[in-house]
Amino acid sequence: MTGDKKVHIKTNPIIFSLLLFIGCIKPLEGWNKYVHSKDALKAQEAIIGELLNKHVSTLASDKFEGRFPGTMGEELTVEYLSNTYSALGLKPGNPDGTWIQKATMTGIISEVKAQFITDDERWVMKLGRDIVGNSFQTKESVNIKNADVIFCGYGVNAPEYGWNDFEGIDVKGKVIIVLVSDPPVMKNGDLDDTMFGGKAMTYYGRWSYKFEEGLRQGAKGVIVIHETEPAGYPFSVLQNGYDGEQLTIEDQNVTPLAYQGWIPLSSAERLFQMNGLD
Repeated sequence: MTGDKKVHIKTNPIIFSLLLFIGCIKPLEGWNKYVHSKDALKAQEAIIGELLNKHVSTLASDKFEGRFPGTMGEELTVEYLSNTYSALGLKPGNPDGTWIQKATMTGIISEVKAQFITDDERWVMKLGRDIVGNSFQTKESVNIKNADVIFCGYGVNAPEYGWNDFEGIDVKGKVIIVLVSDPPVMKNGDLDDTMFGGKAMTYYGRWSYKFEEGLRQGAKGVIVIHETEPAGYPFSVLQNGYDGEQLTIEDQNVTPLAYQGWIPLSSAERLFQMNGLD
């Protein structure tokens, strides 16, 4: 489906220890019993580097065309995996006795136009340079008109860590801008390993979580500020894939965000400067 995704956005001021127990050892049960069984140990011995390299090399070859859904590469991939599982003696887990679980997907190709407006300035952004993104709403046109913009830190709501970037903020119907990665909580000059993942990123730091949480909070759009080091890849990765067909699994129970995308740090800096912020 092609459509003109027009995004008009108005901004507001942005504001080791080891514990050893010695005692009776209970017999292994359930899954623990299985993973220590002779069959499981024998199977583990069959997993060798040479075999893994063979599978990876095959699936990564040009013949499989990138394994993209809806292509011959996908069909070849499914056939290869099914035959490999069968050769290992595995059995299909689907109720219909097959290896394949079917899912309906939607492909969207769109043209996005975005601009930010303050009382003193209008910035018409260049798609692919200043901003990349899309809408997965299956409409001819999606128009976000004069929506307020709110900066929401890392866009994280994690009760188990006592962290909520949305506390006291109503983002319903608004466009939110958030930082990539987990909130960096410091302790003794280093990242606190007891908060989120320390130096290892948790799901709270992923862009997919940011979009999901924004949707739960009622936001109309979510824009992630991309930074190479925390993301683990440069902005060019996003630039190279934004203008092709975007695939998503249909969910009749959820209306997607009107807009979800990324801006480089340079765009974020300009937006904040437009509002008199550093």
